[in-house]
Amino acid sequence: MSSTTSEVVKNPKKKSSASHALQALVSKFSILAIGLITSILNARFLGAEGRGEQAAMLTLVTFIASIATLGIPASLIYNTKKHFDDSAQYVGVALLLSLLLGCLGTGLGIVILPFWMHQYSSETVRFAQLLMLGVPFSTVTYVCWGALEGRQGFWHCE
Repeated sequence: MSSTTSEVVKNPKKKSSASHALQALVSKFSILAIGLITSILNARFLGAEGRGEQAAMLTLVTFIASIATLGIPASLIYNTKKHFDDSAQYVGVALLLSLLLGCLGTGLGIVILPFWMHQYSSETVRFAQLLMLGVPFSTVTYVCWGALEGRQGFWHCE
Protein backbone atom coordinates (compact mmCIF):
# COMPACT_ATOMS: atom_id res chain seq x y z
CA MET A 1 0.00 0.00 0.00
CA SER A 2 1.40 3.41 -0.89
CA SER A 3 2.09 6.01 1.80
CA THR A 4 -0.70 8.28 0.49
CA THR A 5 -3.24 5.48 0.60
CA SER A 6 -2.20 4.48 4.11
CA GLU A 7 -2.59 8.09 5.30
CA VAL A 8 -6.13 8.23 3.92
CA VAL A 9 -6.98 4.90 5.54
CA LYS A 10 -5.60 6.10 8.91
CA ASN A 11 -7.31 9.48 8.64
CA PRO A 12 -10.40 9.29 6.41
CA LYS A 13 -11.25 12.96 7.06
CA LYS A 14 -7.94 14.13 5.58
CA LYS A 15 -8.58 16.60 2.78
CA SER A 16 -6.65 16.98 -0.41
CA SER A 17 -4.25 19.84 -1.10
CA ALA A 18 -6.69 21.29 -3.63
CA SER A 19 -9.39 21.34 -0.97
CA HIS A 20 -7.10 23.20 1.44
CA ALA A 21 -6.11 25.68 -1.27
CA LEU A 22 -9.75 26.33 -2.12
CA GLN A 23 -10.60 26.79 1.55
CA ALA A 24 -7.74 29.29 1.96
CA LEU A 25 -8.81 31.16 -1.17
CA VAL A 26 -12.43 31.42 -0.05
CA SER A 27 -11.30 32.58 3.40
CA LYS A 28 -9.05 35.28 1.97
CA PHE A 29 -11.74 36.56 -0.38
CA SER A 30 -14.25 36.61 2.48
CA ILE A 31 -11.86 38.62 4.63
CA LEU A 32 -11.23 41.04 1.76
CA ALA A 33 -14.97 41.44 1.16
CA ILE A 34 -15.65 42.12 4.84
CA GLY A 35 -12.77 44.66 4.88
CA LEU A 36 -14.17 46.38 1.80
CA ILE A 37 -17.67 46.59 3.26
CA THR A 38 -16.47 47.95 6.61
CA SER A 39 -14.23 50.48 4.85
CA ILE A 40 -17.15 51.75 2.78
CA LEU A 41 -19.35 52.01 5.89
CA ASN A 42 -16.60 53.83 7.81
CA ALA A 43 -16.07 56.29 4.97
CA ARG A 44 -19.82 56.98 4.81
CA PHE A 45 -20.22 57.50 8.55
CA LEU A 46 -16.93 59.25 9.36
CA GLY A 47 -16.44 61.33 6.24
CA ALA A 48 -13.09 61.94 4.61
CA GLU A 49 -11.47 63.61 7.63
CA GLY A 50 -12.64 61.02 10.16
CA ARG A 51 -11.63 58.16 7.90
CA GLY A 52 -8.13 59.61 7.57
CA GLU A 53 -7.79 59.90 11.34
CA GLN A 54 -8.98 56.34 11.82
CA ALA A 55 -6.53 55.06 9.21
CA ALA A 56 -3.67 56.94 10.87
CA MET A 57 -4.49 55.52 14.30
CA LEU A 58 -4.84 51.93 13.13
CA THR A 59 -1.72 52.16 11.00
CA LEU A 60 0.27 53.37 13.99
CA VAL A 61 -0.85 50.41 16.11
CA THR A 62 0.11 47.85 13.47
CA PHE A 63 3.35 49.68 12.68
CA ILE A 64 4.48 49.77 16.32
CA ALA A 65 3.40 46.14 16.84
CA SER A 66 5.37 45.04 13.78
CA ILE A 67 8.48 46.82 15.02
CA ALA A 68 8.00 45.48 18.56
CA THR A 69 8.16 41.86 17.39
CA LEU A 70 11.82 42.36 16.43
CA GLY A 71 11.60 39.52 13.90
CA ILE A 72 10.52 36.95 16.48
CA PRO A 73 7.85 35.37 14.21
CA ALA A 74 10.34 34.77 11.37
CA SER A 75 12.88 33.37 13.82
CA LEU A 76 10.22 31.14 15.33
CA ILE A 77 9.27 29.76 11.92
CA TYR A 78 12.89 28.99 11.12
CA ASN A 79 13.72 27.39 14.47
CA THR A 80 10.55 25.32 14.77
CA LYS A 81 11.11 23.90 11.29
CA LYS A 82 14.77 23.19 12.04
CA HIS A 83 14.26 21.81 15.59
CA PHE A 84 10.70 20.51 15.52
CA ASP A 85 11.05 18.50 18.74
CA ASP A 86 11.97 21.64 20.72
CA SER A 87 9.26 23.80 19.17
CA ALA A 88 7.16 23.98 22.35
CA GLN A 89 10.00 25.73 24.18
CA TYR A 90 10.55 28.11 21.24
CA VAL A 91 6.87 29.01 21.13
CA GLY A 92 6.72 29.59 24.89
CA VAL A 93 9.74 31.89 24.92
CA ALA A 94 8.55 33.71 21.79
CA LEU A 95 5.11 34.34 23.32
CA LEU A 96 6.65 35.69 26.52
CA LEU A 97 9.08 37.92 24.63
CA SER A 98 6.37 39.20 22.30
CA LEU A 99 4.12 40.06 25.24
CA LEU A 100 6.93 41.95 27.00
CA LEU A 101 7.98 43.74 23.81
CA GLY A 102 4.35 44.56 23.07
CA CYS A 103 3.98 46.19 26.48
CA LEU A 104 7.19 48.13 25.89
CA GLY A 105 5.88 49.19 22.47
CA THR A 106 2.63 50.33 24.09
CA GLY A 107 4.49 52.52 26.56
CA LEU A 108 6.72 54.04 23.90
CA GLY A 109 3.75 54.57 21.60
CA ILE A 110 1.79 56.40 24.28
CA VAL A 111 4.75 58.72 24.91
CA ILE A 112 5.63 59.30 21.24
CA LEU A 113 2.10 59.72 19.82
CA PRO A 114 1.54 63.36 20.87
CA PHE A 115 4.69 64.36 18.96
CA TRP A 116 3.98 62.09 16.02
CA MET A 117 0.33 63.13 15.61
CA HIS A 118 0.71 66.83 16.42
CA GLN A 119 -1.47 67.85 13.46
CA TYR A 120 -4.50 66.01 14.90
CA SER A 121 -6.80 67.18 17.67
CA SER A 122 -5.95 66.30 21.26
CA GLU A 123 -9.07 64.12 21.38
CA THR A 124 -7.81 62.07 18.44
CA VAL A 125 -4.35 61.74 19.99
CA ARG A 126 -5.85 60.51 23.27
CA PHE A 127 -7.93 57.94 21.44
CA ALA A 128 -4.84 56.80 19.50
CA GLN A 129 -3.00 56.45 22.81
CA LEU A 130 -5.86 54.29 24.06
CA LEU A 131 -5.57 52.13 20.93
CA MET A 132 -1.91 51.52 21.79
CA LEU A 133 -3.21 49.06 24.40
CA GLY A 134 -3.82 46.72 21.46
CA VAL A 135 -0.10 46.47 20.60
CA PRO A 136 0.64 43.52 22.95
CA PHE A 137 -2.30 41.61 21.48
CA SER A 138 -0.99 42.25 17.97
CA THR A 139 2.54 41.13 18.81
CA VAL A 140 1.25 37.92 20.38
CA THR A 141 -0.96 37.34 17.33
CA TYR A 142 2.03 37.71 15.00
CA VAL A 143 3.94 35.15 17.05
CA CYS A 144 0.96 32.75 17.04
CA TRP A 145 0.84 32.99 13.25
CA GLY A 146 4.57 32.26 13.16
CA ALA A 147 4.10 29.28 15.46
CA LEU A 148 1.33 27.88 13.31
CA GLU A 149 3.35 28.38 10.15
CA GLY A 150 6.49 26.88 11.69
CA ARG A 151 4.65 23.80 12.89
CA GLN A 152 2.54 23.70 9.74
CA GLY A 153 -0.46 23.97 12.04
CA PHE A 154 -2.78 25.77 9.64
CA TRP A 155 -3.93 22.38 8.41
CA HIS A 156 -5.20 21.55 11.91
CA CYS A 157 -7.52 24.58 12.16
CA GLU A 158 -10.53 22.87 10.63
